[in-house]
Amino acid sequence: MTHTAPQNRRNEPDHYDVPAHHGSYPTFALLIEQGVVVPLPRPEDERADPLKGVRSAQTYRLAPGVLPVVTGYRHLTLAGQPIQADLFRLPAHAYSALVTASPTHRAPLCLDVAFTLAREPDVSVRDVRLVLEQSAAHAPRHLDAPHLVPSTLPLQSSWLPEDTLLHMTPGGHWFVTLTFRTTCLTRPLPTERERVALDLGLFPLTTAVHEDGRVQVFHSTPLTLPERGTLTPPAQLLLDQVVYASGRQDAEQVTGYLLRHSSTVVAEQLRVQNLERGFVHRSRDRALLDHHHAALPQALNAARIPLFRLPAGYTSTECPCQTCRHVSPDNRHGALFRCRRCGFTADAHVVAGMNLLRRHERTARRHVRR
Repeated sequence: MTHTAPQNRRNEPDHYDVPAHHGSYPTFALLIEQGVVVPLPRPEDERADPLKGVRSAQTYRLAPGVLPVVTGYRHLTLAGQPIQADLFRLPAHAYSALVTASPTHRAPLCLDVAFTLAREPDVSVRDVRLVLEQSAAHAPRHLDAPHLVPSTLPLQSSWLPEDTLLHMTPGGHWFVTLTFRTTCLTRPLPTERERVALDLGLFPLTTAVHEDGRVQVFHSTPLTLPERGTLTPPAQLLLDQVVYASGRQDAEQVTGYLLRHSSTVVAEQLRVQNLERGFVHRSRDRALLDHHHAALPQALNAARIPLFRLPAGYTSTECPCQTCRHVSPDNRHGALFRCRRCGFTADAHVVAGMNLLRRHERTARRHVRR
């Protein structure tokens, strides 16, 4: 069994890739033609590449003197050319830094009200729909403080606009990479801190298993939302932002817990392609996907907490009992694990965490012996 050691990224900035809208693809071709962006060679060895997880057919950097100007939660310009990209798909601390550094940024009013209402258990769908439509009917305004970025994490970011990159994937899709410098302001020092394994997903959002056997389960907050098709197109876009912000806030509860209780984090080495099959590509699910693959590892890096990624194969179908270790797909029935050989029974997500901890310990011993 091999494992992925944590990358030494402590002195590197954070990079977040946000998808650009298809309508902006011709703009990218124009920017290349005008020399506003220029090709950036990427190292052949992935280990020497500071950008992780980007499948890029071609990467472009900004030409000298060119800086992006952010004008909205989906809008920026390069050399005066407008680009639409989901800028709100950032961790809260990064999004806050982006907005704070952008005096031209405009946002709809009352989105924070819609966010709060949608997360209330007794609110009516009619009330949420009304606030969304009212927000969509008014022109965006400059706000003194960025909306929809409630965060309790002790992280602070500064935006590095000169390090903005553009990526075209092998499939011809474009992404904007925004770069930030993030620091951990304070890190509580509890008396107990140990290895924690994470089973990442949607339902539940995350199961954290400690090496002493303790378990902490995180769930998504239920939302009260109107059907997307009952909203006007502008209100639908605002709905996406509200739902994404809710997923982001739920995911940050996991990060905050790990900052307080972990010395080392072990997580599944999930492939994005496989994970996306279980996601319905609504905004909240995209927020959780962004958290699992980008926001969480970069937050742990800022707090100097090592993160190990291990192969996910058979973690929830292998018996964790030391004297058994029986592996069979029949051991798992939905969220229930019951070993067909020894009868051990537990939550399947907890079993996955137990197996991740054991595998990490085993591979760590191998490296020590070498």
